[in-house]
Amino acid sequence: MHILVNQVDDIGEVIVPSVIHKDDIHIGISTMGKSPAAARFLRLRIEELIENVALMVTLQNELRSILKKEIDSQLERRRILESIINDHSVWMALARSYDAGLRTALEIVEHERMKPRATT
Repeated sequence: MHILVNQVDDIGEVIVPSVIHKDDIHIGISTMGKSPAAARFLRLRIEELIENVALMVTLQNELRSILKKEIDSQLERRRILESIINDHSVWMALARSYDAGLRTALEIVEHERMKPRATT
């Protein structure tokens, strides 16, 4: 008989990690059975941190679709998307609402597209 056993007082054959599922983000946390309380503590802190990250993932996906239609250069699209993900005003707007974050990000897209590019 092959039965997997999860032990709480020692490491067994199965360790059930603390798992976070937030929209398109999935994170597993484990202390290898040494401290389930620490895994739970860490999971709760990470959940607080990623609340708006899930919205940013959705925002970045939407912007990528828009930019692919308008900008041929993958490097240029990446530069713009990185400027958005690193912009504090976008994060603040996302904390208010997705639509506010999208509006702020689209303003950045327009601003970034207006910048002159060095040609080599």
